Amino acid sequence: MRRNPSPETTDETAERLPSRLPNDVPGARPSSSRIVRLVLALAIGGCAADVGSATSAATDPGCFDPWIGACPTAPRQVAPMSGSRLEAPVELEWENPVNVSSVQLEICSDRACVNPLVDTIVTGESYQLTADFGQVYWRVGYVWGRNQNVRSPFWLLDTSNGVRPPSLDVNGDHLADVVVGDDDLQAAYLFLGQAGGIGNAPSATIVPTVATANFGLEVADAGDVNGDGYRDLIVAAPASLSPIQQPVVFVYLGSASGALALDSTLSRPTASAFGLSAISVGDMDGDGFGDVAIGSPAYGALKIGRVEVFRGGPTGLAAAPTLVLDGAGDAEDNFGVSLGLADVNGDGEPDLVVGEVNASYAALGVAPGRVHVFHGDGSAFAAVPSTTLACPDGDNVGFGFDVSTAGDRDSDGFEDIVVAAFGYATVDGRAYVFPGGPAGVGSTPLQVLDPPTSGVNGYFGFAVDGGDDPNRDGIPDIIVGETDALSTAGRAHVFYGATRGPGTRHTLPNPVRVSNAYFGQAVSMPGDLDGDQVDDLVVGAPGGSGAMYAFDGVNGGLVSTVPSAVATGAGNGRFGIALTR
Repeated sequence: MRRNPSPETTDETAERLPSRLPNDVPGARPSSSRIVRLVLALAIGGCAADVGSATSAATDPGCFDPWIGACPTAPRQVAPMSGSRLEAPVELEWENPVNVSSVQLEICSDRACVNPLVDTIVTGESYQLTADFGQVYWRVGYVWGRNQNVRSPFWLLDTSNGVRPPSLDVNGDHLADVVVGDDDLQAAYLFLGQAGGIGNAPSATIVPTVATANFGLEVADAGDVNGDGYRDLIVAAPASLSPIQQPVVFVYLGSASGALALDSTLSRPTASAFGLSAISVGDMDGDGFGDVAIGSPAYGALKIGRVEVFRGGPTGLAAAPTLVLDGAGDAEDNFGVSLGLADVNGDGEPDLVVGEVNASYAALGVAPGRVHVFHGDGSAFAAVPSTTLACPDGDNVGFGFDVSTAGDRDSDGFEDIVVAAFGYATVDGRAYVFPGGPAGVGSTPLQVLDPPTSGVNGYFGFAVDGGDDPNRDGIPDIIVGETDALSTAGRAHVFYGATRGPGTRHTLPNPVRVSNAYFGQAVSMPGDLDGDQVDDLVVGAPGGSGAMYAFDGVNGGLVSTVPSAVATGAGNGRFGIALTR
């Protein structure tokens, strides 16, 4: 989702291609072309009867119990994090309040929990779920006082072998939701998943509460940062020079109704591009709250770049980072221009993937790019990368501009990653799948993904996403945007999984095929949008007023080339410049 064209791009082409970078971020290399200027800048007694939140408690000073000693608090769930998909057996873990040793565990088919699948008293702070119930909700609680229940919220758990949990599900209905950014109009738009699909009109429009620039240039799933069982949202305004604004990241909390409440805002120095990349890193430290990583690829006087990791907690995302990773390269390397997450070494802990698209620019006079993998250990990410990947084909501008999990493409039990290199062969573009393994990511590509035709300078790899299975054959797939193909109409390509080779390439053309649409500048595998148990796809086309297209996955077949939903922007915006994924 990050934009950074080749230095060999002509001024004419550059003027046509809308960048996802903040306008005129300081540190840009000199160029008369709009795209190089914009993009290389990043080169740049009265207690409640049922306490429904793990972090809420009665505050009546008259509350007292001889065993608990004060107003009760609910048990706090710890693992597995809400929204996880795991095969049984699964260990459910929680923390009991002081002087509470036994709790009631309920596992239910829905949040109403009229007929629990499991309803039992557990002594201790864990329970092993041995059966595969499919999609379930679980909570723990106890009785206090006169039959008053003190309960945690419901957390979602999927023990089936179906589609993976949605990347964003703000209302907890197990259907994927999509947020579309429009940084020109300073807005983001929420489309809720529902039976029949997301529809053509948003359910909510999100606008900043303070003056910003480029609000909506990045939109990202934040995970469940406050542990209430609903996934949360990040909308970033990485900022520009005109007007001069600090970059701001906004965190919004999900809810049962889908309404998003502003939780907090984070800001960093002007021109750092803070928030150009953001990603949920799951529960990095195992405390039961979701954590996030945020990139500032133009951070510092030399624009080397930085990534900060923020912990979630009872009140939401912390204001200060718990971990800071600084780029160690040359000026304007843009460490943190892209972020990905995958368990590449199979230890059950997420690993952080960081793109550094202009690495070695100052030293070599070119920008081959690098990608770094930081292993997680259940408490934090390592301070130094376990693996640094270089572009296999030499000095190809754009390597690392976008990164994503690829899922387990070779079925060896380790997740793989996909790295975009849109500048390959004078911006024809290419993407590489690198294999995970016991020691981490291997340096030799497992698969090399190319556009169907060469010599068209289509920017194949402008955006990548992977890990879902829209044909539901049991092997995860990858989607790659080629935003400048077909005379700037754009297209996207789905690479289906296969144990050998890249598998079948399936092209999604721009449904309206108009010039300057830039279909494929943002791509997303959000999960199941319509409840048919098959993952779906979303593609952004921010040219003109912009558009967003949703495409249905097909069990045992190819993704439909006819969109199931089409939403369009207004005015002179760039609707579709960013998508949650």
